Amino acid sequence: MWTDRLIASLAGRVYFVLVHSAAALGHSKARAFCAMRRHPCPDGPFDLWVHCSSLGELETARPLLLLYSEKNPGHSLLVTFFSPSGFDAVQVISDTVSITALPWDIPSSVRQFLQKARPKKAVFIQYDLWPALMQGMDAHQIPWGVAFYKHTKKGGYFHRMLQKAHFVSTQTKEDEFLLRSFLPADKAVCVGDGRFDNVLRRAQTIPSFPPAWNSFHDLTGYGVFGSIWPDDASLILPLLARFPHLKWILAPHDVSEKNITFWEEKIPMPWVRFSKLSNETAPAKVILLDTVGHLFDLYSGAQFAYIGGGVHRKLHNILEPLAWNVPTAFASSGETNHWEAVAAVEYGCAASVSTPIELARKVAEWDKERPRAVDFIREHTGATGRLMRLVESLQG
Repeated sequence: MWTDRLIASLAGRVYFVLVHSAAALGHSKARAFCAMRRHPCPDGPFDLWVHCSSLGELETARPLLLLYSEKNPGHSLLVTFFSPSGFDAVQVISDTVSITALPWDIPSSVRQFLQKARPKKAVFIQYDLWPALMQGMDAHQIPWGVAFYKHTKKGGYFHRMLQKAHFVSTQTKEDEFLLRSFLPADKAVCVGDGRFDNVLRRAQTIPSFPPAWNSFHDLTGYGVFGSIWPDDASLILPLLARFPHLKWILAPHDVSEKNITFWEEKIPMPWVRFSKLSNETAPAKVILLDTVGHLFDLYSGAQFAYIGGGVHRKLHNILEPLAWNVPTAFASSGETNHWEAVAAVEYGCAASVSTPIELARKVAEWDKERPRAVDFIREHTGATGRLMRLVESLQG
């Protein structure tokens, strides 16, 4: 319909102007968005293109990339990112995987990208669909599907884009049911959540720590506050003095100097930055994690974990500590759109808390008896294999 063509023509151009205007005014994130799209697109053809909005979606898709490479040696894969947070942080996945930015959603930019990359088929992780891009995929007759879809309040045009997909795989049966209100039954398929496969695979590797780690991690147990925000401070800081036999790791989601300084001024006992850890820091009771890439391994020896972001219903990844068999708490903020958090609470390996007293009670409970959190993870694995069968069915 003509309105769809108009949206595809204008929406991306409006976004392009807004981002470049913000970049010209000095907005750092807008500048990063522009800079990543100046990287050249690699030459195709690519056997499979996987698009991730940011780093979180890549962690969901990583088992698929590894499984696809294992089953199809020699095939080339392309991974694109919308956000610089994923593009800048991603590490090399394998020799057969190329990384680049999603083009601006302008018909000419999309056309140049598709003509250069020449993907044979594509998978979009969760939700990041763009009007001009979807029309370009249709024009080039590239089959595509959506993986690990989570229901959103988007409707209308977004639903019409989904109708062009060869499949839309969901994380839950509830989302599958909602999709079938506007998609054919054979297109909407529940496969589960690939993050379970990813965290279990990662937890089967040997953790990596700096040489001075043992100066902090002696026989004393420790708790981890992972991906925390300043809004979590009033809930978690009272816990530090309540359990003097434990040590602590505070891992802010934002490791900028300003935010690290915020936490330094709040910690009520001897602390050391992770980057400054040495054999001379044994008296420290708290490590302040001021680097990225270490948090997952640090969960491996924890007595319990608390995951931040729940105060504003933007809960971060609770599956990482659970995969290490670490019971996990998070802030209660009423309803949550994180079905895995609700399921973990029902299973008994996680807790939703709203006060420091509630959090302290759970820590004391877990200190006496730890639930089998890893069993919860194992019971929800297998999504990658089910998704793989759908990817293999994509034909131009």
